[in-house]
Amino acid sequence: MCFYNKNRIPLKAAFGVRSRNIPNRIKAMLAHDIPVILAIGPNFPIPLRKHKLAFYNKTEEGYEKIAETAAHFVVVTGFESEWLRISSWGREYYINFYEYQNYVKKHSCSLVSNICYIKKRK
Repeated sequence: MCFYNKNRIPLKAAFGVRSRNIPNRIKAMLAHDIPVILAIGPNFPIPLRKHKLAFYNKTEEGYEKIAETAAHFVVVTGFESEWLRISSWGREYYINFYEYQNYVKKHSCSLVSNICYIKKRK
């Protein structure tokens, strides 16, 4: 039995949405104060490759690349223009959404790089 049903929580969750719907789903979930879990999948179909997605810090001059990752889950806490504000291990970073889409398209796939879509049950 589903956790939400068992505990009478009026939500429904599924992993994965169509790539073109991800921005709208993220914005809707944030607007309803629902956590957004973003999967940055491994390189696919060959996980041993070394392609990674950049994490940035926001500075007065713009955004500064400070880290890279693959095969990692983060929580999206905001969506500002083309930038996703995320939390990873309790620290705030930014991901360029277009870089994320490019990473998924070229180095991973939407089966392992996507969001956990949570919505209110009708």
